[in-house]
Amino acid sequence: MPNVAPYWFGMLSDCLAAAEREQAGSHCPVVDHEIVTPLVGGPEDVTVWCVCRTPSEKRRFVDTERTRFVSALKRQLLTAGFPENALASLDVRVTSRGEVLAPGFR
Repeated sequence: MPNVAPYWFGMLSDCLAAAEREQAGSHCPVVDHEIVTPLVGGPEDVTVWCVCRTPSEKRRFVDTERTRFVSALKRQLLTAGFPENALASLDVRVTSRGEVLAPGFR
């Protein structure tokens, strides 16, 4: 179970899913995500891993869409009531399915 209070975790999950749906038609879509939370229960210092299908799609996403995706995600979170100070500490990273399955990921 995540350490982030369920309210914040649910809000973050919902906004991530919405951002992924908006970006789904891309040539390098985010097909999954993982939310990594700190040991404390607040919404600060959360890391989000966006997962692309392949390493080449990951590179393309980072080069062409990551900035727009993160901006849209943060805008959705702010609109949903996520604390502004927690948005400043949100870390969004990108990986691919193959990298996730490789030994030693993280």
